[in-house]
Amino acid sequence: MSSRQMCIVLLREATKFPGEVVRALLAAPPFAGRAAIEAEEAEGAMLRLLIDGRRYAIMSLPMAVPEENFARSLLQPDADAARNLIAAHGAHVSISFQGEGGSMGDAVMVAATIHLLAARIGALAAPVGAFWAESERLLPWSEFEAMAAQLPAAFAPEGAVALPARFWVSVQLSREGAAAGGATCGLLPFTGYEIELAPIPWDLADVAARLVGAVAYLFEVGPVLEDGQTLGVDAAERFRIRRAAGSETLQLELLFDPPSDGASP
Repeated sequence: MSSRQMCIVLLREATKFPGEVVRALLAAPPFAGRAAIEAEEAEGAMLRLLIDGRRYAIMSLPMAVPEENFARSLLQPDADAARNLIAAHGAHVSISFQGEGGSMGDAVMVAATIHLLAARIGALAAPVGAFWAESERLLPWSEFEAMAAQLPAAFAPEGAVALPARFWVSVQLSREGAAAGGATCGLLPFTGYEIELAPIPWDLADVAARLVGAVAYLFEVGPVLEDGQTLGVDAAERFRIRRAAGSETLQLELLFDPPSDGASP
């Protein structure tokens, strides 16, 4: 399973985050007693952290993120808002996981840690937005910060929390004539695969709804989908799951005949 996860906070101006500042941030719940700074370089431009036994890095760079990194964000319906965020930033800070992949539960905790760290670190500077590298989603700072407000509960025993899965995992849609298709982007670190729906004669909104529903199902029950199973809401609409050996993509093929077995959300 992929271990890569990273959040980039877009800043109006260059900002370093010295160890003493980050150490005070880590002394507050939910990080208190479970986090430490392992190394600091370039007077706060780079810090290496250990949180719950996992390694993370904070890197502050005095330059804007190249616009090509936002290519998919600029194809979304809110592209004008994304352009405004891109134009408003002149520097950035990245928060990334530096360890190995694990279970889906591990990946969720890594994502929650990165998201919450990014929100608290960004709030120390002049943030304009946040970009999740794996989903390639760009959000205004206020929306990103509102999501982060729910995440401390994820660190508590039996903590119930509404995870921002729609930010960590995006759905990229496509159209070929009268047919619409789509794929997830950013699901790989959580499940070990992305999901692709080949073009079918549906509206884009219907394709998006099925992919979003599949992602929500996986975040609820875990990475249970396997090659040869079926997925759907009833016998009249089900998808056959195909996964070639060694592939990181599950392909969904629409079935019109009621299947006799499989997994269902």
